Amino acid sequence: MNLRAFFYTNPPLHAHLPLQLAKMSMPSTCQTKQSKRRLDLQVDTQQTTQKETLKQPPDQTPASTLNIPDFLLYIHEPEYDLLLRELVRTSLTSVVQVFFADKWPQIASDLHQHTYTASRQDCLLLFYLMLNVDADLKKKITLLDKPQNRAKIGRFLYDLKHTLVPTFYTSEQISLGQFLLDCQDAYIIS
Repeated sequence: MNLRAFFYTNPPLHAHLPLQLAKMSMPSTCQTKQSKRRLDLQVDTQQTTQKETLKQPPDQTPASTLNIPDFLLYIHEPEYDLLLRELVRTSLTSVVQVFFADKWPQIASDLHQHTYTASRQDCLLLFYLMLNVDADLKKKITLLDKPQNRAKIGRFLYDLKHTLVPTFYTSEQISLGQFLLDCQDAYIIS
């Protein structure tokens, strides 16, 4: 499957996803009493969820509690191949649910099947292109990484959306390998 031809001839599945990360806090001077109460309830819920997660045996801890610092650097390593492919398949499923009302178009089915036999380079390409459009994948990546890296991830996602992917779509001189190196470099300097 020629991925460049597919993504060059088909527009992105959704061009306007929010760039903000899943949780953003409002300055306390701007909050009303009602929004402060909601924030307190959210914090209480998060603390309860964290306590419940800590009580679970290690083999039953959800994958979202996995903490891999600088995950976007390690995803290029062969040790994370199965996780990479699973993230791409989960992202495809999420995009189909959100944008196609759970009705799988043929191309999405083909891409899903392609992840089982695709080269690592193809899977990394799909990962970055899905990361550009899938809010659930963005959230998973931020949860996999350490909280101190969230600003870095946010900056990288901005660069991915506004620089890396548009340049890849419009320039025939950029190879798949070069695009992946550009993504890795952009994460390092973000």
